[in-house]
Amino acid sequence: MNSRAVVLSAFAFLSLCLCLGCARDPLRPYPGEPTPPFRPSVDDSPAWSPDGRSIAYHRRFASADGPPGLYIIGAEGGTPHFLALGDFGSPTYLRFSPDSRSLSCVQGIQLLVVDVQTGSSFQPLYTNRGVAQPDWSPGGRSIAYRRLISSGDDPPESLGLHILDLVTGLDRPVLHGGQAIFGSYPVWSHDGQHIAIGEGVSGGPYHISLLSVDGVTLRPLVDAAAGYGLGLLRRYTFRALGVDGLVFGGVTSSGTGPSFMNWDGSGLQQMPPTYHDFDAYSPDGSYAVGPRFSPHDSLEVLFIFKTDDVTGTTYRQLTSYRPPQEAPTAALSPWRSLGFQRSW
Repeated sequence: MNSRAVVLSAFAFLSLCLCLGCARDPLRPYPGEPTPPFRPSVDDSPAWSPDGRSIAYHRRFASADGPPGLYIIGAEGGTPHFLALGDFGSPTYLRFSPDSRSLSCVQGIQLLVVDVQTGSSFQPLYTNRGVAQPDWSPGGRSIAYRRLISSGDDPPESLGLHILDLVTGLDRPVLHGGQAIFGSYPVWSHDGQHIAIGEGVSGGPYHISLLSVDGVTLRPLVDAAAGYGLGLLRRYTFRALGVDGLVFGGVTSSGTGPSFMNWDGSGLQQMPPTYHDFDAYSPDGSYAVGPRFSPHDSLEVLFIFKTDDVTGTTYRQLTSYRPPQEAPTAALSPWRSLGFQRSW
């Protein structure tokens, strides 16, 4: 059975489970919790290490664990470890290196690489055009990323998609036909020869394309519906089903919302309702981790759960929030630090 048939069968089964099972929203695993109009997560931007042992995340607020910033915790739980200082908004876009020893992230608008064992970090380059959406090559030597800010007087080579060689320090643009590629959400292929990107074309539809690393070939894989874009592109693997492809958000011929396709553009279909764009998935795809509401913390912290859980029965709380111990709890509520007053 080919991968497309396997995925379709699995997704059909999940849909049936959703209809027959409890109708509780998987984003809200506990019934009856209050729903304020705005509730920022304490922890967000999770990333699951390729070896399956660790989960990195961004903590927005100072807590008993330390200042806001980058943290790592065992996938089975335990004590979180502080890695790098941040703030309410960063670091974001966390990505583990293939050997699970390093983390890349965007700190402000610059690229930061952190050693997960020692906590030492370095900024491998600086650009006043900013860095967005970094992704590691399969060999761990290079990082592809998008230049964040453009200006009318910028030369083509200073914009668009770039590749940074961490060994030599060489940073180069990826040009196609001598032109900068303004691709978003770059994702390396397994063999390191191609990069999948979201791409807008003047006068044409937005699409997901496969670009050779040398820029020679650029092949569209799927088009967005007229007037819509595509984004949040990333690799998606579910080993038990033999699935390994790309997931992205937007509107296509398969419908609205997250969609899956194989690396060659075949097998386009909607993802099941249990999939969420901002969760991270275990290396084999059987578990996910993401921010959910905790009745113990009255805030959103990280939970781990089975990927196909539509009822919340497998939810396990991974992180928790405790105010900094050296100051009065009331004065250090993360809500009050943002100017919010809780009403529940």
